Amino acid sequence: MGQIKVNQHAPINEIVGLLNAYSQSELSSIQEEFPEYEKFLKPGIIMGEDEASEDEIKELKIRTKVCKTGLNLIIQKSAEFLPKVKSRLKLLNSVQFISQIVIAITGASIMVFLQEKHGESVKIIIGCLTLIAAILTLYVQHKSGTIGLGENSLSKIFNDLTDSKLTAEHYLQELKIIEELNFSSSVEEVSQIIKKSNDISSDMKKIIEKN
Repeated sequence: MGQIKVNQHAPINEIVGLLNAYSQSELSSIQEEFPEYEKFLKPGIIMGEDEASEDEIKELKIRTKVCKTGLNLIIQKSAEFLPKVKSRLKLLNSVQFISQIVIAITGASIMVFLQEKHGESVKIIIGCLTLIAAILTLYVQHKSGTIGLGENSLSKIFNDLTDSKLTAEHYLQELKIIEELNFSSSVEEVSQIIKKSNDISSDMKKIIEKN
C-alpha cells in the first residue's frame, strides 16, 4: 500500500502537458515505449485513487523517466528564453537612460534661455519632450519591474526562469544519483521530486505561453 500511495503522490500531468505542447516527439517516444501506461501518459490525465498498477516500482520508474524528460525541457527552454528576456531588459534600460537625458536637458538653463528668446513654440516643444520622456520612463519601470514586480514584468520573468533552470538542474541531478544508487529504497524522495517538478512544469508552461 505504501508504494501505491507514493505513485498517487507523484503526479506528472503538468509535465506531460508541457511535453505535449513543446516536445511532442519525446512524449510520443515514451508513449510508444510504454503503451500499457497510456492512462497517465496523456495530457490532462491525473491518476485516480483506484488506478494503481500491478508493478508500482516499475510505474514510478516510468514517471521518473517522464519527469527527467520534462526537467531537460525546462532547462532547454529556460536557456532559450533567458538571453531574450535579458536583451529586452537591456533595451528598456537604454530607453530609460535616453528618457532621463531628455528630462535633464529640458530642465537645463539653456532651455530656459531658448524659451525666453523664442517664446511659446519652444515652450510647447520642451513640454512635449518632457512629457514623452516621463511617460517612457514610467513605461520602462512598469515593464522591467522597477516599480513592483508584476506577474508580467521582465525582471520577474527573468528571475522565475533562472530559478526554474537551477531547480530543474538540481532535481535532475538528484534523480540521476538515486537511480545510480538504490532506486527502490528512495521511492518517497523520488515521489517528492516528481511532485515538485510537476509544479515547476506548470509554471514554465505559463511563462512560455506569455512570451
